[in-house]
Amino acid sequence: MRMWTSGTKSLACCLALLAIAGCAGNSKATSESQAGISGPEWRLESYGPLDSATSVPDAIEITILVNDSREVSGSSGCNTYRGSCTVNGQSIRFASISSTKRACPDPPEVMKLERQFLTALAEITRYEINDNVLTLFAREGRGLVFRRGNS
Repeated sequence: MRMWTSGTKSLACCLALLAIAGCAGNSKATSESQAGISGPEWRLESYGPLDSATSVPDAIEITILVNDSREVSGSSGCNTYRGSCTVNGQSIRFASISSTKRACPDPPEVMKLERQFLTALAEITRYEINDNVLTLFAREGRGLVFRRGNS
């Protein structure tokens, strides 16, 4: 029977720790994204060019909910919508989005913002989650920034 020397034990322990650290990953955003897009409702906070995003007025509530079956639903400000999404790593594509067709006069900007939001969903290609913030990215630096509904 071969005995381990203290040098061999130390080397084995170091290699085991390195292997565990490597499996843990190095990106908080990636691990949160893989585990976190499904579940609680997200509320839209801002939209447009991400470097100069426009805040959503407090009186307008736009939400998104993705369930484990990758079905999407929420409020688009005035109406409700539903559809599906395909997720592959950090890539996401929304499809078959349909909404109810009510007209809402108040607040005045709600219908315009609703149209912009539903159009933007079709342009989303990637997502990232950091803490309680979900960012959906489109081309040309545009996107949608959400916060978890109960945060």
